[in-house]
Amino acid sequence: MRTLRTRLVLSLLATGFVLLLAPLVGGADNKADDKPGDDAKPAADAKRAADAKPLKEEGFIGQWLVIGPIKLAEESANHEEQTQKPMLDKEYFKGQKNATPKAGDKASVDGADMEWKAAETDGPNADLEKFANDAGKDPLHALFMGTAYIVAAKEMPDVKLSIGSDDSSVWWVNGKEVIRVYSGRPLENDQDKSEPITLKQGPNVIKFAVINGEGPVGVSAHFMDKDDKPITDGLKVTLMPPAKGSKAPPGEAVPAKATEEKAKEEKAPKAKED
Repeated sequence: MRTLRTRLVLSLLATGFVLLLAPLVGGADNKADDKPGDDAKPAADAKRAADAKPLKEEGFIGQWLVIGPIKLAEESANHEEQTQKPMLDKEYFKGQKNATPKAGDKASVDGADMEWKAAETDGPNADLEKFANDAGKDPLHALFMGTAYIVAAKEMPDVKLSIGSDDSSVWWVNGKEVIRVYSGRPLENDQDKSEPITLKQGPNVIKFAVINGEGPVGVSAHFMDKDDKPITDGLKVTLMPPAKGSKAPPGEAVPAKATEEKAKEEKAPKAKED
């Protein structure tokens, strides 16, 4: 009788112990399930690296995500700053300033959905007139926006963005405006250059907005070194936006001068404490 009673007590104790452990084990599993992004980020980074393509000849960007044409008033054919500045500075859709789109993303513009579409160039120039015509839309008196993600193998100080645009345009690198031009002109390469900036290691976000008054419309862009020679090595382009927590997420472009000053400070010998 004593042996049977002892076994019963031990069995009850074991059952209670298992019940006490169950919430702890389950809680650990649930906590892991709460963070799907931990596994998703490396997968997204790997996919982006595989998706990245070489630049065109002389380092021109040959892939863009484009949204447009966004219809403007006929006054857009007047390329003076006082007329076109409000058009280039306007927020046409929510989150426009910090948008990092991918192909197929939609934005509501004047109550209508517009889609970001991939556009690949045959040469250095992105023909936005053809882009609009292929979509059955009028490219005249309109604004186009474009985004590309340039992946740098290492940090690159003292580089310049060099662009051409037909017509007026604004350009941003990692959220910082680097070029703005008001001009009714045909597209030629290297019409305008930015001040020296630093590209971060990893993805860098390049954006443009271009106005077309009348006639053709298009853009071209590539990066040049401090000697104004096209950068053809160490850069690739992808249309996949940076993942959260990427090594070089979108942020403000770092002026080359600031990078040099920081490097000098790090190399300078520190004063010994008394």
